[in-house]
Amino acid sequence: MKRKRKTHIAIVLLTALLSTSYICAQSVLPELVINEIQVSNLDMVVDGSFNFGGWVEFYNPSLSDISLKGCYISNDSANLKRFCIANDIIVPTKGFALFFFDHHGTDEHQADFKLDADGGHLFLCNASGYLLAEADYPKALTRTSWARTTDGGNMWCYTADVTPGKTNVTASFSMESLPPPIISKQSCVFDHTFSFNVTIPEGCLLRYTTDGSVPTLTNGNTAQSNTFRSSPTTHLFRFRLFRDGYLPSPVVTRSFLFSKNKYTVPVVSIVTDDAFIYGDSLGIMVKGVNGITGLGSTTPSNWNRDWDRVANLQFILPDGTVAVDQEGLICISGGWSRVHIPHTFKFKADKTCEGMGAIEYQLFSSKPYMNNKAILFRNGDDQSGRLVDAALQTIIQTSGIDIDGQAYEPVVHYINGKYMGFINMRETNNKQFVRANYNYDSDEIDMFEYGHGEHYKNTILPVCYFQQCGTRNAMYELREYTKRAADDEAYEEVCRRLDVDEFINYMATFIYLGTADWVEHTNNCKGWRPRTPDGRFRLVQYDVEIPFRSNDTFDQFVSYRYITNSITGQREEYDLVNIFIDLCANAHFRRQFIDTFCLVCSSVFHKDHVAAVVDSLVADMAGMMALEGLSPKSSAEMIKNHCNANRMEIMLAKMQNYSRLRMSGVKSQYISFSANDSRARLTYNGLPVPTNKFSGKAFGPVKLGVEIPVGKRFVGWRGRKLSGDGDMSYSWSILSTDTEYTVPQGCNCALTAIVEDDYYHSSPVCINEICADNDIATNDYFKRGDWIELYNVSSHSINLAGCTLTAYSNLTTGKPVCSYTIQPLADADGTDVTLLHPQDYRLIWCDGRESLTQLHAPFKLDIDSGMVVLTASDGLWSDTLCYTPHGDHQSVGRYPDGGTHCYTFCLPTAGKPNKKKTNNIFVDEQSVRDEYIQHITAVDEENADSISSDDAVYDLTGRRVADNASAESLRRLPSGIYIIQEKKILIR
Repeated sequence: MKRKRKTHIAIVLLTALLSTSYICAQSVLPELVINEIQVSNLDMVVDGSFNFGGWVEFYNPSLSDISLKGCYISNDSANLKRFCIANDIIVPTKGFALFFFDHHGTDEHQADFKLDADGGHLFLCNASGYLLAEADYPKALTRTSWARTTDGGNMWCYTADVTPGKTNVTASFSMESLPPPIISKQSCVFDHTFSFNVTIPEGCLLRYTTDGSVPTLTNGNTAQSNTFRSSPTTHLFRFRLFRDGYLPSPVVTRSFLFSKNKYTVPVVSIVTDDAFIYGDSLGIMVKGVNGITGLGSTTPSNWNRDWDRVANLQFILPDGTVAVDQEGLICISGGWSRVHIPHTFKFKADKTCEGMGAIEYQLFSSKPYMNNKAILFRNGDDQSGRLVDAALQTIIQTSGIDIDGQAYEPVVHYINGKYMGFINMRETNNKQFVRANYNYDSDEIDMFEYGHGEHYKNTILPVCYFQQCGTRNAMYELREYTKRAADDEAYEEVCRRLDVDEFINYMATFIYLGTADWVEHTNNCKGWRPRTPDGRFRLVQYDVEIPFRSNDTFDQFVSYRYITNSITGQREEYDLVNIFIDLCANAHFRRQFIDTFCLVCSSVFHKDHVAAVVDSLVADMAGMMALEGLSPKSSAEMIKNHCNANRMEIMLAKMQNYSRLRMSGVKSQYISFSANDSRARLTYNGLPVPTNKFSGKAFGPVKLGVEIPVGKRFVGWRGRKLSGDGDMSYSWSILSTDTEYTVPQGCNCALTAIVEDDYYHSSPVCINEICADNDIATNDYFKRGDWIELYNVSSHSINLAGCTLTAYSNLTTGKPVCSYTIQPLADADGTDVTLLHPQDYRLIWCDGRESLTQLHAPFKLDIDSGMVVLTASDGLWSDTLCYTPHGDHQSVGRYPDGGTHCYTFCLPTAGKPNKKKTNNIFVDEQSVRDEYIQHITAVDEENADSISSDDAVYDLTGRRVADNASAESLRRLPSGIYIIQEKKILIR
């Protein structure tokens, strides 16, 4: 029988020693010192909220008790009154008291701000701002505190023997940690036994556990040998080294998961102390004894709590590679779905966990250049199918329509060695989503949420507006302009504060889906904006697993213009609904919304696109779900059955009857149009067609457009007209050779934009997008640097090895930065990185780093402006792109991909199709090139001698074409532009 392990967790009660009198720190300057600080309290001291928050210990060397009531504590020298201590916390004479951070405690003995894991300063002052105590603390080391070696003494040091509320003299101190133990085998799924070794350095003690808990000197076992052997069962090992005079090593975890199953999706293993998962007191996945009611649970449940628990996450790829192995924090997530098993939970990277503030692996194939701080493992309300939300969001995102949404990957997961089944791995939808996708920290954004089930001071609120980050001031300002949106000048101000394109896309999509858990329940609405002068609100789409429940979403808006805020108790406007209603007063908004809603019905959710996405997801999921006796197929059929012509008819009729859109008397017409080449991008009244196909009803006037990529030429619109009853007249003909075609009012027709190869253009690869001040995308070093995106416009693969990339700096000098010849490179899987497939993208990072699994050039781009030239290894083709100044959240590139028109994009799209938005700024690239020409010195027969020098001559690709610039050498060169002495020279 397995012996039960005692849980070594100190629960510190903040109680005063018995005393008949005390000094008030407000009125008398006490002798009070900050004695110990622990930022990285992962699993050692439980606070009043049943979390493990950072804490500070106060020591009172005086002869009288001291009250901290009315004092202020802060970590900001510019704001000493950051948090007021409202409760009567007593620091007894010659005694100690603790104060916690980061969570709301039931007794309010803690502040809701976090201590900085990178180090900082703590201040305690009275109501007058008089400083009572202060202390610096260095970078946090995991599971240690920063403490005075003697109570009230002057010497500080790290200790792993934290002493909350007790004297520090019993602790051992050191400034040096042991390195992590080296283990010969990585975590894996196995079906046959094996052995492995753990290196034990001389003088060290190796301690280990097999139950998920952290090894200490009093918990776990001491290794008698450095060799361990498996048996045909799952094993969880956690190892840690100890040695006198040193801090213990980091904890190293291994999950050896015994299974005969062949997993075709990644395996996630979560390992932590069983008490943190299933314990009645602290377990996050049980009803337990410290829970609260709400979220569909009438009895108190621990899983309703806003608790964090430290855990190790391992992400094992189907080929056995361990892509992620790090500690972080897990917590239960979701609303009413919290009760479902398997539970939905988040994993959050945190710097208190060995300094790992992010997950250094690109987890989502649809967003390959992101750096996630948190990820969500989601079951959802569609628990038997586990498909609906993931499928609908994937349908939306793969269509190309611009909406902030969560990326998705299918995984199976284990918790403490127990197989918990298939689950969806998703991006989060909160401030961490913004950080991952846009690299704005929480103090750089305003973010709000409308929802029910929001945690607020240890209660769950039924309905509220909740300010997640920043303030509501920008929303108030936006609302003032939306109320006057009928005026075009006011509408322009709205467009400066709201990403109207994305807002319309979001509203049109949600209205079409008719989800029951949105406006009707005042739920699942989040929005954000960067706190910059030009910051505009965007909305985040999430939780759409209860779709197609309503056909009258338009009509619901009237009923939900006002809500009662559970925090304030006040009745207030529901911003989302009222913004939409207000904006419908503007003719430009109405026209764009009507067009977008048609695109959503007949392009985004066209049955062919829906079926292709859903069938692909089912193929990935079905085998893994079958291991649990489940299937996604019924959910898949539900989605496909609803995304059909019947729903399109119903929803377009609802739109037409919505009085605020003023469509009375407007007749519809049937239009079907596409292009014979997916690289030619279609537009509908100037809006990009998401899937590049449209088949359904439209409301005139309708102007179709096509944007032609490099290497193609437009032949014309080939079409056939349909009679009013839908019978076709079988005569295909070229209706127009203009790239824009206005469809006759009332005409039902089918059209195809015909393009063909332009044999006069010979460059198969183009420079598609440039970001010279990147602050979003991350590379294989998980760093942000300048980048150049190449795009293969041809129909065959191109090997970039041997191609030359040359970058020139700003227009006034035209100085060549550097030339870089692309070298052969393979990634970790052995895939040839330099092989660029048709209609694929390749990023080249301009940061001076060595190429690892991605290409890196040995130079940086000029932040002001510049020109980049790509030349084939044999010199038979080249491509050039000039870029203008742009911000750190912008880029300059072509639309469509490989096209001839260039724009400043308000949202870079590294490694993905460039997006057309109404606020993209057109760049007249030819004029930019002309400006370069103005700075070129012309050379002819008369002045060739004046430029003569011993310097070598280079062409614009950086190739050396002459050993010197003598007049004789120059005269032998063909006419063109060359570089001599870092100047551009035109030889004619």
